[in-house]
Amino acid sequence: MSWSDAKSVKASLRAPGSLKEAFTDRRYRRYAPVESGKAPAQGGKPMTRKYRLMTLLAAGIALAGTVVAPATAMAAPSCTSDLCLWSGINYTGTKSTAGYFDKNTHCYPDKHYNSAVSRTGYSIRMYNGSSCNGPSFILGPGKQVAKTKFVVHSFRRA
Repeated sequence: MSWSDAKSVKASLRAPGSLKEAFTDRRYRRYAPVESGKAPAQGGKPMTRKYRLMTLLAAGIALAGTVVAPATAMAAPSCTSDLCLWSGINYTGTKSTAGYFDKNTHCYPDKHYNSAVSRTGYSIRMYNGSSCNGPSFILGPGKQVAKTKFVVHSFRRA
């Protein structure tokens, strides 16, 4: 390659509308991508920071919609009593049932439960202690829990 050939190549790279100019000239940096070495059309609007942020946000939302949700817990088996309790998580192990609950007076102690289904119209308080004492949580009316927060040793109507 001769010196004059090198000069002509260099001059063509600096020519207005060239590919190099489109990527190095500050006027074109905020415009949409340059196609086939051409500068953006006159009168185009620069991409604002807000527009770029909204584009990224829209892409993120679209991507989040395609993520597969993790598998949920097993569906509870049928429960024909007011309250069904299982010794294992995910409604496995030994099943126990309880019927009518008098109001806040009777404690059902000394069992070990890890999952429960309530078909009652009222809340049931589940306790870690064996005599309705210690840490507790409430199982709402018509609710089910595949894995309790702790091993339930006793319960009563809340």
